Amino acid sequence: MPVKLDLVNVIWCYERKTASVKILLLKDNGWTLPKTELLTEGDAPKAIIQLTEKLTGQKVARENVEQLYTLTHPERQIDGERTITLAYMTYLPEFPELSRKGMDFFTLESAAEDYYFKKDDERLTLPRTTNESKYHQYGLSEQALFLDDDLILQRACLQVKKSLHCRPEILKILGPVFTLREARSVYAPFLMLHLNQIDNSNFKKTHQKLFEDVGQAMQKSPGRPARLYRLRDN
Repeated sequence: MPVKLDLVNVIWCYERKTASVKILLLKDNGWTLPKTELLTEGDAPKAIIQLTEKLTGQKVARENVEQLYTLTHPERQIDGERTITLAYMTYLPEFPELSRKGMDFFTLESAAEDYYFKKDDERLTLPRTTNESKYHQYGLSEQALFLDDDLILQRACLQVKKSLHCRPEILKILGPVFTLREARSVYAPFLMLHLNQIDNSNFKKTHQKLFEDVGQAMQKSPGRPARLYRLRDN
């Protein structure tokens, strides 16, 4: 049986007016992560960058693209063809405008031990496993998502969570600078916490090796201005 090779893109972004982490999904007989084919000997990160620009209008830097993992289970078939998928994550530095119909943003939330993505009354719950064989054996798919996109999203959430205390690339969705409150609002859903459960002073102390103070934020309203930070260079 011929094997098809494609790419899937988990596009992370941050909406400041709601202080929420979101992903971009496409509507196609249910919801699906953005996908594109990879030609033989193609440049996968370049193809992901092109797909991101096509959907969001933003041409991201290569350092805003991170390989997630490869899905190789023999039961993975798309249109009757066995398909191997390279999964990537993209960190958008600005919240995009929707450029066309059939695409929308879902907000990352968590409860108990579950991650889920929500839009209005629609809720897409992710499986608690990242094991491909177990996922396919027990039919753990979220029916509203295409194929095993929910498995990919669960792996993405766990990979981001693992990186939060060493190299939080996810903070690139805040742009070049951010406040500690904004950083905490990104951390919270991945850690399955509410924002107010992450103490600002402790957060600053425990993450000072990762963030660099770059000055005060400009503000029009009265009160003490917030400090701005950026990710330290590697």
